[in-house]
Parts: sequence; structure tokens; C-alpha cells
Amino acid sequence: MSDRSRAAEWVGTGALVTLAVCAAALTLSNVRRALFPSPVMLSQPVDSVPEWQGYAVGGTRVGPKGALVTLIIFSDYQCPVCRRLFLNVQLISRTFPDEVAVVWRHLPLENHSSALPAARASVCAGKERRFEAMHSQLFLMQDSLGVVSWTNLALRAGIVDTAAFSACLQTADTQARIDEDRAAARAVHAAATPTLLVNGLEYVGAPRDLARIVRYARRRAVQGI
Repeated sequence: MSDRSRAAEWVGTGALVTLAVCAAALTLSNVRRALFPSPVMLSQPVDSVPEWQGYAVGGTRVGPKGALVTLIIFSDYQCPVCRRLFLNVQLISRTFPDEVAVVWRHLPLENHSSALPAARASVCAGKERRFEAMHSQLFLMQDSLGVVSWTNLALRAGIVDTAAFSACLQTADTQARIDEDRAAARAVHAAATPTLLVNGLEYVGAPRDLARIVRYARRRAVQGI
């Protein structure tokens, strides 16, 4: 092989190595952007609800009344994305126990056959002061909804008077409570689940940067904005 041919081969090999390194760098960059989004950017809200405090009056509140940040969540117990949001919210509530409150409101979708009965079970558990326990059971056992009996779930949630719980599932008052949440959802144009308001900023789905959104809302609340 001549010196010229050998040099050309080295140049070609070097170019291939350079391209491979560049491709790897781009791949790593894309992965990094997906897993660790820029700390400067936030998920953009789809809307703003100036009178959002009024929608925090209904539903079931978990957290302090004087919280700096309030999340109002319209949710469906059979919605997989709602379950993911629930798990994320649990972590955020533990991180900011004195600064974040969550108001859960029901929006059972018609294509989920067990969503409405699950919402009723949640309401009735609340009357027995076991909302949080039932709420967790319904999401954590999402794949078993409609298979495991509601009485069984009530027992798992620590409800002692299962007869009163079962009777509550059928009452008009229980359905009216869910209808109130549905009306509130229509008022804020929430058609998909989950839809959440973070101090009035409306998001659809489960934002990956929800903790950052909460910190942003907290900072604005402290500044009186």
C-alpha cells in the first residue's frame, strides 16, 4: 500500500470514528434532555382560571387550609395517567407538607365502566373519614377495579361499618356529590383526565416537571403575584 493510500485510509477511518462519536453524543444529549429537562423551562399551562379558589371549595381537600399552593385535580380512578399523577402528588405532598394542599374532584369517564362506582366508593369512604385510605386503594389496585368487591376495598381501607358504606353507594346524595364535580369540570373546560389547576394555572395530563411547577407557584405566592 502506498503512503497516499494509507493516508486516505487513515482519513476515512478517522471520519467514521468522528461520525460515531458525534452520533453517540447526540444520542446522549437527547436522552439527557428527556430525563433531565432544562431547569429553566416549565410545562406550559393550557389556560388560567382567575376564580380558581371557588373550585377548591368542593371536592375532598387533603392538606392545610392555608397552603401556599393548591392543586385542584379532576380525576378518574381507571385512568392510568391519573394513577401516575397520584403517585407524583403523594411525593410532592410529603416534600411540602405545610405548603401544598390537594383538592380531589371526580371526573369519571363514560368509557371506564368502573370509574363511576369507584368515585362513589371514594365519596362514601369520605363519610366514614377514610377518604385517603380508600383513595390510595383505588389507585394502587386500579387493575382490580370491578373484580375485587367494593366491600373488600372498604375493609382494606379500614372502614368498619361496611353495611353503611354499601348503602351509601346507592344513594342520590352520593351521585349528587359526583355530579357537582362534573359540573365544576365543565366550568373549567376539563374534558380529559387528569386535569389539574395549580393556583389557577390549568394543565392536562401528568406534567413530568410538576414539582418544579409547584415550586414556581410557591415562589409567586410568597411574592404575592
